[in-house]
Amino acid sequence: MLPITEDQLAAIVAHMPRRHQALVILAAGTGLQQGEIFGLTVDRLDLERRNVLVDRQLINFNGRELSSATQVPGQPPRRPLPGVVADALQAHLEAYPATALVFTNNVGAPLRRSAFWTEWNRALKQAGIPAIGFHELRHYYASLLVRHGESVKTVQGAVDGVLRDFADSVRTNGGDQTHHRSSEA
Repeated sequence: MLPITEDQLAAIVAHMPRRHQALVILAAGTGLQQGEIFGLTVDRLDLERRNVLVDRQLINFNGRELSSATQVPGQPPRRPLPGVVADALQAHLEAYPATALVFTNNVGAPLRRSAFWTEWNRALKQAGIPAIGFHELRHYYASLLVRHGESVKTVQGAVDGVLRDFADSVRTNGGDQTHHRSSEA
């Protein structure tokens, strides 16, 4: 499994509705999971210090959105925000002022995975990118860490140890991230 490239990420972001572009940038720049991003509230962001408190997620249960605690063992609840991510979030909050959830739908209600999935797939199609899941943004984040000198072991810890397949790929391919994903992935 090969992570998406920077060009592919830029194309996805460009084809997402403006309201959700920062959401994709946040995922790609931090490795946060979809539920953690959907449940992110303004009071958990510290844009001045460039970090985010990740201690809850938004889940859908029988048509109701519920906030649920999330804490992965060994994972710090505060995560750093790269400058480009903090800037994207700042611009998002200026364009879409929020007092609770950072990312909402067009009427200010919590995002539903099904509606977001429709936007995501439309953006992929318009960008000419084969169907991939939102989870691929975590693989992209892991590839960034490796390119910037983090060890595979550190990367596994940074993304909850979920990316063993990615780590194996890095060991096998030597961390080369200049290639494009194959349509088989």
